[in-house]
Amino acid sequence: MIQACERFGLNDIMAFRYDRNIEVLAQFHATYFYKRDTDEIHWMIEGQHYRVDFGTFSRILGFD
Repeated sequence: MIQACERFGLNDIMAFRYDRNIEVLAQFHATYFYKRDTDEIHWMIEGQHYRVDFGTFSRILGFD
């Protein structure tokens, strides 16, 4: 999981290095977008755009 987070640039989010996790979660929920045609999840944290395909995101979180 750690290597997958590193590949997708998710370390800071998954490590919860932010002081205000509630604020980070609010940003995620406010900017979350599922792009159906490419099966990708998109979101932003502190102005940084992130994206990952849904299957990979699910596996990173430990779901089959």
